[in-house]
Amino acid sequence: GGAIRHTGDGGATWSTQNSTTGHTLREVFFLDALNGWMVGYGGTIIATTDGGLSWAGVSSGTVDDLYGCHFRAVDRGWACGENGTVLFWNGSSWSARTSGTDEHLYDVYLADDDTGWMAGSGRTVLKTTDGGLNWAPQTAPAESSPFFKGVCFVDTSTGWVVGLNGTIIHTSDGGASWEVQGTGTLFGLRWVTFVSASEGWAAGYGCTVMHTADAGATWESQRENLPEDAVIRLKNVVATKPGTSSNEQVVICGHFDSTSEDPDNLAPGADDNASGTAAVLEAARVVAEYSFERTIKFICFSGEEQGLFGSGEYAGDARAAGDSIIGALNFDMIGYVNPAPEDIDIVGDYLSEWLVDFTVGCADAYVPSLLTRKSINPNRVFSDHASFWKAGYSSFLGIEDEDLTYPYYHTTNDTLGNLTQAFATDIVRMGVATLAELAGIDTTSSLPGRGGEVVLALAHPNPFTSVTTISFALGKKSAIRVRVLNVEGKVVSTLLEDELSAGRHEVAWQAMDDSGRRVAPGIYFTEVATRDKAAATKIVVLR
Repeated sequence: GGAIRHTGDGGATWSTQNSTTGHTLREVFFLDALNGWMVGYGGTIIATTDGGLSWAGVSSGTVDDLYGCHFRAVDRGWACGENGTVLFWNGSSWSARTSGTDEHLYDVYLADDDTGWMAGSGRTVLKTTDGGLNWAPQTAPAESSPFFKGVCFVDTSTGWVVGLNGTIIHTSDGGASWEVQGTGTLFGLRWVTFVSASEGWAAGYGCTVMHTADAGATWESQRENLPEDAVIRLKNVVATKPGTSSNEQVVICGHFDSTSEDPDNLAPGADDNASGTAAVLEAARVVAEYSFERTIKFICFSGEEQGLFGSGEYAGDARAAGDSIIGALNFDMIGYVNPAPEDIDIVGDYLSEWLVDFTVGCADAYVPSLLTRKSINPNRVFSDHASFWKAGYSSFLGIEDEDLTYPYYHTTNDTLGNLTQAFATDIVRMGVATLAELAGIDTTSSLPGRGGEVVLALAHPNPFTSVTTISFALGKKSAIRVRVLNVEGKVVSTLLEDELSAGRHEVAWQAMDDSGRRVAPGIYFTEVATRDKAAATKIVVLR
């Protein structure tokens, strides 16, 4: 909102300064006690020559959001922003320069009048050696975050770039090569400052402050040293269903916080993200009466909108504790249909591609009316799944549209009336099926038999490639027949014809017909029948 607060006593007291703008201000830079600039949204640039007693707007020549600025003198400065925007200040006016990229540029730093760097999205690092007339791309480590936010150099050779997911990269040869430095945090870092070649700080989301005294070889958290009222205190809501035979975990999650253009007064958040929270709660209700081999964690995260606070803390603690998380299913915005028929985008990174494929298979098997779209995009880091990626766990984002189309996103109009509940329900069905398959239903304790009824467990695994196990229970001694049929209802294989006692039973199918030939990939049905009762479940054979 254009707010400026000023201190002249080291922060003991603060006063308000009139900024002359209502636009959000993103960066401040002072050359000395008098001369300073701020840049912000909508191309906003304001300047002061009296230490902030008065501020005046300066025409930037752009309406693009500006994120960073740096000055070498009162007549030599740079600003950068969205869509590759770069501006140069000559003391009287701002003029556009060519960056050579359309990526958002978040910070700029000049080590001298000629040599400087910019950092931005898409792992963008740009360097100039002619005072910003030309910018050349640098090669950043592929394992670093795809979103860089801050840059600082102590000379023309030695510098650091910070970004989301706790990323810090360092160069000692002017950017010819970069190395990743471990920070010990998963929270996004927004700013970095060094006061010497060895000592510096990085700060960012989640009230994160990291300090180094050895040029970044090691970093330690100073968040614990912050005043109590400076730290945001939020809580995750976690429910645990212990596994019967394994310490491995499966996570289903969504974030319960919301925001809007008026977040202090009204942020209904029906799609973002009451829909994902509802998915977690419904999954817990549905699976409550069953037992599973693996432990299931049902998690509603806090602080997602502020920078993945809750999931960053949780995933970081899980990694530090050595928790074995098989996969995390993250649902965020799953209720808006545009246009119909809408699909569900299932987004993973390369480590998680197997989980995306597995989930698509579960959707095909259990919710065939639901359209799915697979996406492998490690740059899609703006939800809680990204915290698990950073911690080295497989995870996916389930979302109605990876590239958002929801017109009420982050507004006070994000209400239930804009959503299609049938669509969201199908997504929850897919999530529950995937959760149950991954957790592995415990057939020794999960199949209640009532009278002569046949009760089918989920065939496991499903989808499958080579063999699946079909579990069922009989309420009394019965003649039983287990068959596999194709989508036309023709018998593919008869797996069992026998009289069995009451209780739980299993039979395996190796994806072969009665003549011993491998069946074609596709959808099949298992039929379990007594003389009076029958039940069936859909299974999917993969290539």
